[in-house]
Amino acid sequence: MKPLQAIILSVCAVVLIALALIYFVDWSPTKDALANKALKGSDPAARKQAVQELLLYKDRQNIHQLRKVAGESQDPDIKAMAMNGLFGDYASIDLFLDNMNDNSEEVREVAGQGAKQFFGGTLPEGIEFDATADSADRLKVAQRLKDILAKRRKEAEEEQKKWDAEAAKKAAPK
Repeated sequence: MKPLQAIILSVCAVVLIALALIYFVDWSPTKDALANKALKGSDPAARKQAVQELLLYKDRQNIHQLRKVAGESQDPDIKAMAMNGLFGDYASIDLFLDNMNDNSEEVREVAGQGAKQFFGGTLPEGIEFDATADSADRLKVAQRLKDILAKRRKEAEEEQKKWDAEAAKKAAPK
């Protein structure tokens, strides 16, 4: 093989490898990296961008990272953005209830909306939540909702035990 042919062949191989890497390797940041950037980034715009990228994932596999950002962020804008991404995630109800008395009115408003969504669009038992109310009133509402939620969880657990016992009876050999 002539030297010129070897050079051309080498260049073609490098180009093919580069194209394969570009096409087949996912170079986007991991969800954990985005969550860390949202929490620890030095630039507020970069933190917002990281949350927006987390919100773009359609597979809902980013719930853990959104919960982490919503639970740990000290930036109200970042916290509110992450909490918006948790609407419909019923396992996040405690996070919404805990943030009903946040220092930021924006966060409290999102927390109230998340709680309403959890309870089917309106809060139970005629409870009203006002994000602008004084802290004592917000705490009372959040505690009432936590009590209702604890009661519902206990009832669901008892119901599950009944179903399990019935299933065990049916499955037992006669």
